[in-house]
Amino acid sequence: MRLTGMRNDGTRAMQNITVEDFADILCLLEPVPETHEANVWYRTQKQHMIIWFQRQVITGHGAYLRQTANHSARTCYNRLLNSRSLLWIAYALGEDAETIQAASEATAKENDYRGKCRMFREMIPFDRICALLENPKGWKLDPALLPYLDYDDAGYPAIRQKPKKDRKAAEDVIFGELYPDEEL
Repeated sequence: MRLTGMRNDGTRAMQNITVEDFADILCLLEPVPETHEANVWYRTQKQHMIIWFQRQVITGHGAYLRQTANHSARTCYNRLLNSRSLLWIAYALGEDAETIQAASEATAKENDYRGKCRMFREMIPFDRICALLENPKGWKLDPALLPYLDYDDAGYPAIRQKPKKDRKAAEDVIFGELYPDEEL
């Protein structure tokens, strides 16, 4: 369910989205740019972020324990402490190249990972992410999923429900990206 509020001009504007809906949207997006981080469990930021947002509805595990579950994508975005993840989200949702470049250059000058994320969010706050979410035509969709996507009345892409074998094939593509070392 998408949550909305009112703009100053009286039109409705997205203010937040559930972590479940946000993870579903992330599933549709390109898995690039690839991560080049050492000693990480994920192969792409797409894989990393889908799983991270999906797991916010539980109290976590391992090093990521929290006292209460979180259902707000805004809260998750604002707590995220990986500037590469923030960059991928903005890029894949269609942020313009100049803004991406400026945010990337600004964060590169910062040594502290928390400072990098703070600086990135100053340049691309969650309100901007919401604006990008409202424009699905700007999203960089995963080319592997394109044959399996349909669009709802509002123009949002979604995995086709019918025929069932196509949905299964699309889900297999997503599963393969998220869990490349596991069998279906």
